[in-house]
Amino acid sequence: LLNGPSCVACEAGKYADTMGHTACKNCSAGSVPTVDRNGCTMSFASVDGDALPAAQAWTGSCPVGYFPRWSGSTLAGAKGQAGFIDGAAEDARFTYEYLSYVPSLAYSPDGTYIALFDVKNYALRLINASTGMTSTLAGGSYGYADGHGTTARFWEATSLTFSPDGAFMLLRDGRQSNSYIRKVTASGQVTTLRRPSDSTDVTVDAACAVSVSPGGSKYAAVERIQDSGRQMQVVLYNMSCGNGKPLLYGQGNLRDGGLEEADFGVWDLHAPHEQLPSGSRIIRAGNIAFSPDGASIVLTDNPNHAVRIISVATANTTTIGG
Repeated sequence: LLNGPSCVACEAGKYADTMGHTACKNCSAGSVPTVDRNGCTMSFASVDGDALPAAQAWTGSCPVGYFPRWSGSTLAGAKGQAGFIDGAAEDARFTYEYLSYVPSLAYSPDGTYIALFDVKNYALRLINASTGMTSTLAGGSYGYADGHGTTARFWEATSLTFSPDGAFMLLRDGRQSNSYIRKVTASGQVTTLRRPSDSTDVTVDAACAVSVSPGGSKYAAVERIQDSGRQMQVVLYNMSCGNGKPLLYGQGNLRDGGLEEADFGVWDLHAPHEQLPSGSRIIRAGNIAFSPDGASIVLTDNPNHAVRIISVATANTTTIGG
């Protein structure tokens, strides 16, 4: 977490020059006005030698001869100390392993908690955003099992997202060829909303990303499929019954239009890193999110380096960036 900025003094005969990313510089004749990226400005009169000039103006949070510096603090856990421990900020422990999934996290809608999926402890953790007090909401063992609290089991969950009222979270859980969409309530009850085998019209290999609608009654998912050359799809599902409405198919191209015309990039499932175990695969999934009114869905089309927006009502896709 960032705490700054704080004002750090330059030593005698030097001035602050954060624009050049150098903390303090020697004064020199004919220095030109300097604008600091944090909003502070300093201008020099003609200077002779290393003496800090008298004629100068500074606006911002720091006085003349000081430069602003942001500082950080640890909310929970301790640097270099892995483990699986609940408790106060400095006592809590988490475990992340190089080349495993990047930990997924999200703020609760009221800002009270940060939910974090602790990758190598296979647990959904809650961190108090003010105090750092950490607790385990669900999971803690590798595998697949619905249930309450620590009786539930996870594989490697990503794409963590809260419902608008904070009553539950959705996440994508599982290995690349067999991933699920799981629901976790505020009390720690874990259920599975969707499995790859639930699809009847296409063969779904894996869920890649998920987002809850503003009303909380629907969710959108990006899925890898096997269907006549189509390799990806974006689908809108009802939270209660699981019925889906396709919004976009992906075969690897960048093309706008309606459901049958539009296309988006296909995410590479094979990690090129030589250190990965043989047969390991990583979904390089982009992000997906609803607009505040729920009328559209935004998608990062990673392979095409683009941002796409999909109309929920018409399934029309347009590129808005990239």
